[in-house]
Amino acid sequence: MSTETTTPKRGVLYTEYLNDEAKEKGGVFLDFGPIEDGSKKHCRILVARAGGANNAFEKMRELRMRPHRRAQQAGTLANRIVLDILKTVLIKTVILGWENVAGLDGKILEFTEKNVRKILDDLPDLYDEVLNYATDRTVFREEQEADVKN
Repeated sequence: MSTETTTPKRGVLYTEYLNDEAKEKGGVFLDFGPIEDGSKKHCRILVARAGGANNAFEKMRELRMRPHRRAQQAGTLANRIVLDILKTVLIKTVILGWENVAGLDGKILEFTEKNVRKILDDLPDLYDEVLNYATDRTVFREEQEADVKN
């Protein structure tokens, strides 16, 4: 009987919670599948983590919320203001790029803040999905594959 024991590569907590800082800052593609032109191109949005190593997210959120702190503490801050602030922060610090995103007319949109805002305003469920993806720590794990499929 062998008394040798194997040492795991790392502890279970590190396996479960160690995130890849490069992915948290540089983003991971959220893939929405092939575009409808018959090509093999996919509609994808490059999403950084909302938090974690992406310090820009927290800093900008704090900066944008600061003027509204009293109203927030008093419970009088309108939800639409909070939503607008969070969208702006998401656009500026979390949504880093996209590929093959088309507008309602089917034309591919250039990646600009204005176009991102339009898409998120027109498609509130997309905003929710991007935010959920960006706050899901498992997306940015060290061992996660480069592209995560939706």
